[in-house]
Amino acid sequence: MRMRAYQGAPSHAPMPADPGSSHGRGPVVALICLTLLPLAFGLLGLWSDPDSYRALFGGKIGGDFTNVWTAARLVLSGDISALFDLAAYRTEQVQLFGADFPMHNWSYPPHLLLFVWPLGALPYEVALAAWTIGTLGLYLAAAWRWLPADGRPLMLFLLALAPASVLNIAVGQTGFLTGALLFQGLWWIDRRPVAAGLCFALLTVKPQLGLLVPFVVLAGGHWRVLFSTIAGALVLALVSLLAFGPESWMSYLTETAAQQRWILENGEGIFT
Repeated sequence: MRMRAYQGAPSHAPMPADPGSSHGRGPVVALICLTLLPLAFGLLGLWSDPDSYRALFGGKIGGDFTNVWTAARLVLSGDISALFDLAAYRTEQVQLFGADFPMHNWSYPPHLLLFVWPLGALPYEVALAAWTIGTLGLYLAAAWRWLPADGRPLMLFLLALAPASVLNIAVGQTGFLTGALLFQGLWWIDRRPVAAGLCFALLTVKPQLGLLVPFVVLAGGHWRVLFSTIAGALVLALVSLLAFGPESWMSYLTETAAQQRWILENGEGIFT
């Protein structure tokens, strides 16, 4: 009895979907819709009620970035004391953005100033563009390795257009920067523990995020990462103390911390 040579899968075996076929495109189309539909509804809401955005940010694009830019300009002026005095900070922002600009406050520790001060030498719109493009680039670069190799460019495109990403761009927040540091730190946690710790140390520019990381690292037994995180955070604090004086940290720990507590407990309007 002659045996016929095996020439492939039997005819009844399911074949992988052709990415170019309508069946293969289905999940991709669904993913795009899940990403873009909330974005479309969000933009529609903003278009239908622009007064809400104007009330929050005085109509200024990237409204939260005004804090970063104001701080950068104060660093270049040689006097950052207004950052920790709500009335003086209000006066500074009125001079920069006009009397109708809503009340804002500075809430970051002094070592963030080490990285943002050059933005104060640029016009607001240019500085905002540099901040947005730079931090978005870091975010997508850090996310790159976490995404499946097949379809990675599409995933990055959808990540950049996700509603949270668009909101971060519109409001000018620090989400791309902190997301990049978190993504990269977690990727390196087993591969390059010292580098991972430095990423987590930099994450302390957003204290409520940076202070949670050591507990996660400790729970996983990543001791080198933990020691690197603590050492990196101490170095950042020391460098900023030398650069901006001990008054900056004293004012941050007393005045700014008290402001943030009051805002969390009693905040209204933009602070709710």
